Amino acid sequence: MTWQAWSARPYTRELALRTKIAKREAKAAAGLILRDELKHRNRLLRRMGYVSEEGVVMTKGRVACEMTTADELVATELVFNGTFKVPSHGYCSPRHQPHFDPSFPELNDIQ
Repeated sequence: MTWQAWSARPYTRELALRTKIAKREAKAAAGLILRDELKHRNRLLRRMGYVSEEGVVMTKGRVACEMTTADELVATELVFNGTFKVPSHGYCSPRHQPHFDPSFPELNDIQ
C-alpha cells in the first residue's frame, strides 16, 4: 500500500461510522412517525367501537376484517347502521316497481 492509502484509512472509517449512525437515527425517526400514526389509528378504532379500551377486537372489528371492499370501515358502518335491512311492505308496493314496456319482446320470443 502507498502512503496515501494508509493516510486515508482513518478518514474512511470515520465516514463509514458517521453513515451508520445517520442510518440508525433515520430508522429511529421513521419508527417514531409510524408509532404515532398507529396510536392515532387505534384511537379512531376505539372511538368507532371496533376495538375495546383494552385493545380487544369487537364484533364490528371482526366484520370489518372479513370484508374485502375498497373501504371496510364505511361498509361496516353501513351494515351496523341498518342501511341494508329488508325494506317494509309499503316500500315494495307497485308504485315503486319499474315500469315495463308491453311492446318489449318476451325472453321466449327472442331467437
